Amino acid sequence: MSRLEGTRLVLRQIVKDDLEAEYDWLRYCNPFLVPGEDGFIVQGVWDRWPEVAPGRRQMEVLFEANPPLPGDRLLNLGAGLGGLERMCVAFCPAIESIVGLEANPTHLAAAKAANPDPSKVAYFAADVRALDDAVDAELAAAVAEGFDKIYMVELLQDLPVEQLDGLVDRCFALLRDGGTVDLVTLTVDVPPRGWKERLITDMVVRRAAPNLADIRRSFARFDCEIAEKNITAVSSQPFIQRVLDDPSIARAMLPWPLSAAFLKIMEAGLGVAERGVYSVSQITVTKAEAAAGRFARGADDGAAAHEVPTNL
Repeated sequence: MSRLEGTRLVLRQIVKDDLEAEYDWLRYCNPFLVPGEDGFIVQGVWDRWPEVAPGRRQMEVLFEANPPLPGDRLLNLGAGLGGLERMCVAFCPAIESIVGLEANPTHLAAAKAANPDPSKVAYFAADVRALDDAVDAELAAAVAEGFDKIYMVELLQDLPVEQLDGLVDRCFALLRDGGTVDLVTLTVDVPPRGWKERLITDMVVRRAAPNLADIRRSFARFDCEIAEKNITAVSSQPFIQRVLDDPSIARAMLPWPLSAAFLKIMEAGLGVAERGVYSVSQITVTKAEAAAGRFARGADDGAAAHEVPTNL
């Protein structure tokens, strides 16, 4: 591992501010932040990772509020390494099915290799921004009956704000009446103060990504209820920052003076997070039972009726 390569990649991530640049940086950091066996992308940090990995804990909190139920059809946009699918099957073996979409071929291959139940879980190579009637025949058949729950875990923070409305439109077209869209995403809650906070915030949450106001506005175009909860404390964000705020890791990843600058950025980043400039939000959006759409749920269609919590 070359510290000069680390220099090139961290500068590329800052300048390009795109997902592939971030993936390259994460791959470089692999000895420090490595994929865990439970299927979440950033899980192991030497021997200092908590007993319950934050990626898994985020989903446990989501399931506490709105669990998968027997007979549910589930859609996961941005399946990553397949951790959510494994948790859903373990939590409720009686779900009907889960469709996972993932555009990154490395992540998709890992998810398929660890498929917990091929009779219920199907993965497809697809960009969620192109989820419309132009999909291939097999995927079109998989989404044809609609879904009771659509998951987007740490996805919106990677999309440009101008693509948000189109994605929300597609979700509501595929969501059954009374169904939910369940989000976990990094969001900007208050405006950054000064250049330092803005720089740090832009490094954590993409400059063009939606903020909480954008997300609320986009979903509010539909007949729905929106409930929000701040789950920063149980997310990976504060823990990763505290682990990276370690001189030995910084020196191994980057040459001086970049390693010193990196430590200063991590230190300042903790302060920005504590001030609430950005946070990890859990959002549940419930589609009204009478909403117009392709998948209205009839009284005698055999689907089990259930209440969806509106207060997290």
